[in-house]
Amino acid sequence: MVALIFFVIWVVCWFVAVLWVFSVGEPKPREELPFVTEIKWDDKTRYIFFYQVFGLFWMNAFIIGCCQFVIACAACIWFFQAKSDALIKTPVLTSIKWLLTKHLGSIAFGALCIAIC
Repeated sequence: MVALIFFVIWVVCWFVAVLWVFSVGEPKPREELPFVTEIKWDDKTRYIFFYQVFGLFWMNAFIIGCCQFVIACAACIWFFQAKSDALIKTPVLTSIKWLLTKHLGSIAFGALCIAIC
């Protein structure tokens, strides 16, 4: 549920930014309907729009990667703790701590690779 909340917040912010980029340009009348206008983009605006779409894919893959890491790490802690003397009482919080302190860059790089593909 936490990842879903982060994802919804990200998509709402992304949508606002894309609407702003989408509205940047010069209004010109349409050829077939001269009383209706459309926004003409230059090359910079088009590149910024594609940059925003790439950012959506990258952040989506990053959030999914973080969720998968926390689930896999918590499951590994739970499984291997049965054969160990060390007892970790909160495997999910430990997984989140390890994610934020040790593995964030790896997940970001993996998300970058997925977004490029």
